[in-house]
Amino acid sequence: MSYKVLWVDDEYDTPALQEVADLAYDRGINMETGCKSAEEALAHLEHPNDFDAVILDARFFKSKNDTIESLGRMKGLREVTKRIEQLKSGGCYLPTFIYSGQPEIYKTEDYSDNYGEYPLFPKDDEGTYKLFDAIIKTVNERVETQIKLKYAPLFDVCVPRYMFNSNLTERLLNYAGQLEHNDTKKVEYLNDMRKLIEEFFGKCEDVRLLPSGLTSWTDKSKFLCEIKMQKFIPAYVQESIRFILRCTQEGSHYSVADSDMRNGVSPFLFRSLFFSLSNVLVWWKQFIDSNPDKEEISKVVMEDGQNQQEVKYSKVELKGEKVKEFQPQSNSYLVEKDDEGYYHCGPYLMSQKHGSIVVGKKVVIVEEEDNTNSNSQIYPKFAKQVKVVGK
Repeated sequence: MSYKVLWVDDEYDTPALQEVADLAYDRGINMETGCKSAEEALAHLEHPNDFDAVILDARFFKSKNDTIESLGRMKGLREVTKRIEQLKSGGCYLPTFIYSGQPEIYKTEDYSDNYGEYPLFPKDDEGTYKLFDAIIKTVNERVETQIKLKYAPLFDVCVPRYMFNSNLTERLLNYAGQLEHNDTKKVEYLNDMRKLIEEFFGKCEDVRLLPSGLTSWTDKSKFLCEIKMQKFIPAYVQESIRFILRCTQEGSHYSVADSDMRNGVSPFLFRSLFFSLSNVLVWWKQFIDSNPDKEEISKVVMEDGQNQQEVKYSKVELKGEKVKEFQPQSNSYLVEKDDEGYYHCGPYLMSQKHGSIVVGKKVVIVEEEDNTNSNSQIYPKFAKQVKVVGK
């Protein structure tokens, strides 16, 4: 893990200062996020936990449209430090350093009165290396940094390449912080985890791991957990996806998780969910880093759907029962028996009688109706008739 720094300096992109950024990189300090104005810096600070520290010049633009003539006063510095103090009072401390080559500014009484609390480092060789040392030492003392270091592979996914929202760092810090404080009763994080899995499903659609047309979370989870998808998704990741969704889905027969967490009956449930989520996100990074072939993925994902279109059905027989001619309504599903003893095919609940006959086989739905039982949040539909199409 590298230390990610927000760098505010109207000359940060000059060759001389980019050389400083290269030197910092060699020390494990990432100064790639640079901006020339307070306006740009404040936009980045909307998500302060994306950064481990802030480096400020003593003088930079207030607005990105300002001209060189507006640099005479420290308006930009004033705006950014004001925001940093607001964050600090709200419980988010970002180590902040002044890195300046203008002694005519930082040696004034006005500067000392207003900004003297921020460690100052001149833009020379000695000041540069002292700045690096100060960043590493100070940042390592932050609780947030200690959490990021402890769970470093997980926080490596918090970059735009992996297409998650920019507040992912903050969310993961909340989850991990709850564990570090041994506070495992905050059930509101279950809702947030469920939303994060929903976002993950969207990313899977982007790379074609999920076909279009699947609308329910249950459908998407079932599809990703099919045996054929193990060509791309390890079985343990599939189980992690299934576990997270079943424990966090509103109204599921796992809804006792809320009360058990709140009452301290299940002190390790949140830990299990956190590490299951970590499995999914760390795998996702590895998957994206492998530059997956979308065309190859599509062939596997659409395989069953194409086969179904080629089959013409006229009758269905299920233990001697006949139904009228039909067309398959969706992709095929594997008939399984869940932990509660229910037979189901994807999001469709099945009767014990029919489920026990075709368990372990692939079927398509012939006739369906709404499920009015207590487990309708998990299985919203009931499969009245199915057609076996494979093993």
